[in-house]
Amino acid sequence: MNEGRKAFGQELNRLRTERGVGLEELASATKVRVVLLRALEEGRFEALPPAVFVEGYLKACARYLGADPAQFVKRYRFLVGVPTESPAPAPGAIPVSKVLRREQGTRRAFKWMGVIALIGGLGYASFVLVRQMESSSPGQPSPAPRRQGAARPPVAASDGLRTDEPPAPSQPGSGADDASAGARSDVLIGALGTPPEGSESLPLPAPSPLSSLAPQSPPTEPQGDLILAARDVCWCEIWADGKRVLYRQVSPGERLGFAGDRFKVSLGNTGAVDLHFRGASVPLPPERGRVVNGLELPPSEEVPRP
Repeated sequence: MNEGRKAFGQELNRLRTERGVGLEELASATKVRVVLLRALEEGRFEALPPAVFVEGYLKACARYLGADPAQFVKRYRFLVGVPTESPAPAPGAIPVSKVLRREQGTRRAFKWMGVIALIGGLGYASFVLVRQMESSSPGQPSPAPRRQGAARPPVAASDGLRTDEPPAPSQPGSGADDASAGARSDVLIGALGTPPEGSESLPLPAPSPLSSLAPQSPPTEPQGDLILAARDVCWCEIWADGKRVLYRQVSPGERLGFAGDRFKVSLGNTGAVDLHFRGASVPLPPERGRVVNGLELPPSEEVPRP
């Protein structure tokens, strides 16, 4: 056994003994199982879950025993070979904070563009509806028929003089006659409800642009041999066919799918996630804060170590 790890465990045991705290009391206060606390004090790091979980255990124990959590975490990282400082950024690399601010600005710009497009679409739809209502409303009443032989009203000529010449009749098929005929047909249809027998069919109005505002279909479910659904925050590590495909903390409501033949799953909070392997639900301990390390799917003959 590594002497440094053994000395680290003995110091943790001495600190607990000096405070007069038993393993059961420390486990109840920190929500860390007794078997994991005993492995820490004996220096058996190979029996512990990944380092990210152990660091949380050490912080909780140090706070309860009145010690400095940072010192215990720093020594533990040194013993297991985890770097204590983040690597220096490459020359010319953009800081992460600037990238995040840039992405937030881009998302905000797209959101406002969507709002403006929606307002413009609604305005255009209102304009089209108003024009359709105006075109379908009855026109001006036609003048009373003039008696034969009655004098025509004078018409103002273009040069300012008055003339009694009647306006020239429009040519057959002209736009004016077609427009008047269409107006009379609209009035007749509005009054009777159906076109008269023998009349030509009238064109239907164009569809309203509001049809483009129909609700979109819901997002599809994730596909894969292994489906992970998070109900709460949980740190997850998943290997598929010898390749790590997930190593991060998942958020509530997040659903992920992975494809592969064999999987190895480590969870830091089994009570916060649901697993489905090829359509079947995977039984997990329901307790919150329960850790599962090296769960194999499909299961092998060897039972995974907690």
